Amino acid sequence: MGFAYGIYMAVDQALVIDVLPNADRPGKDLGVINIANALPQPFAPALGGLFLGIGVPDSSNYTLMLWASGIVCVLGALVVLPIKRVR
Repeated sequence: MGFAYGIYMAVDQALVIDVLPNADRPGKDLGVINIANALPQPFAPALGGLFLGIGVPDSSNYTLMLWASGIVCVLGALVVLPIKRVR
């Protein structure tokens, strides 16, 4: 899995660099992309625990947690649909 993830990250980074809006100053744009990737990570465990604890006494509401994560994924896909092309 680590090998496959390394390949994915290398290809993802190459594609991101190819579509940067300002190729002369890539650092600023890559910094914004890094923040967008890293910012949600500390909040995910807290929100996951919140969804696990809703409605059941033993804090094992995995159904709600998985539905919530699916909804967030669909919303993320819908947010990028209006993007037609790169500047």
